[in-house]
Amino acid sequence: ETLTIENESIKKYSLDDLIAFTTIWNGNLIASNSQELLLESLKQKDEDLQDDYFQKALAAADKNKTSILINQKQLDQTLKSTFKNNAIPLNFNNGWMSLDFDLSDKSIQLDGISISSKNEKNSLSLFTDILPQPNRIAEITPTTASGFYSFTYKNFEKLWANLKDQSKD
Repeated sequence: ETLTIENESIKKYSLDDLIAFTTIWNGNLIASNSQELLLESLKQKDEDLQDDYFQKALAAADKNKTSILINQKQLDQTLKSTFKNNAIPLNFNNGWMSLDFDLSDKSIQLDGISISSKNEKNSLSLFTDILPQPNRIAEITPTTASGFYSFTYKNFEKLWANLKDQSKD
């Protein structure tokens, strides 16, 4: 079913109890399970195009893969309201995340980056001046696991100093 709402052409797909809304914007498919969120995304698009972090995240997306761009402030608000007792909160105050999907018969792999201000006190600032390390934890994680957090670091002393600095606030 094709809908025209606020001068935007939106397609609505229904399969049993599942509903999805899609539109094409600037050659990109935008999809959501919420018509309201899709419309809100379209309203924000002009503002987002001017955002330096958005531009960097967009440039980092692999043009040959399915990618998703996530506004970290909105993600933070959603996670805090959805998972009120999260033991390891991810604190994002600004910036964008770009994730590329690799789908196969046996796995789903997400690769990406997260960009925010260096002066911002958030989860990413814990890793300031810490070199990334290979992360192979997914190779031994049981397939029945619903998910996991895994962070790598080379210099524990620097990570500890960053943790202490951030906990002062």
